Amino acid sequence: MHRRCGRPGDEAGSGGGATSSGDGATAAPGDGATADDGAAVLQPGLPGEPNESMDPDATVEPVPYNDADVGFLNEMIPHHAQALEMAELARSRAEDRDVRALAARIGDAQSAEIAGMSAWLQRHELDVPDAGDVEHHLSMAGMPGMLDPAEMDALAAADGADFDRLYLAGMIEHHRGALLMARDAQTAGSDVLVGEIADEVSAGQTAEIQRMQVLQRRL
Repeated sequence: MHRRCGRPGDEAGSGGGATSSGDGATAAPGDGATADDGAAVLQPGLPGEPNESMDPDATVEPVPYNDADVGFLNEMIPHHAQALEMAELARSRAEDRDVRALAARIGDAQSAEIAGMSAWLQRHELDVPDAGDVEHHLSMAGMPGMLDPAEMDALAAADGADFDRLYLAGMIEHHRGALLMARDAQTAGSDVLVGEIADEVSAGQTAEIQRMQVLQRRL
């Protein structure tokens, strides 16, 4: 991962963290302890990366976002939107209550993530994909994990146990595609917040795949 800036509020020299005195003791904020003049400030590295020593007067400049960050959000919003369509179908067509509950949770989680991703794009004055443009989403079936129009038609036509099986198979592949997209953002992106979104997508959807596989074995 290549994100080098701190999270909001983590700027070097900000209050709130403990400081270390010269004898190795740790002083809590507000107890009068101050850093030694000229002492280097330790900037924590990202997971798997070393810490860095910085001048105490240095300012940590945020790393600008890049094309990988924007591309991830522009693709993940319609990707999530299709998951919402699938969750809506499950409300009236799923037979198994655990499948219905899982679909509802996926819908709630991905709806919130769409809002967060859209807000990031708006904050940077970038165009936001229309999450409600169903035809456009179906035209993006080449995106990893996206169901093509025929698969969505088959899911919409199914009911009961047949729907449950199709939903689980389709959503597992849909999630696997999202994991590939998140991995690209984690390795090629530079924005910290977008990286956190990718991390959340990866962790949440990995757990949901495992849950769906358990349901598949039971049905």
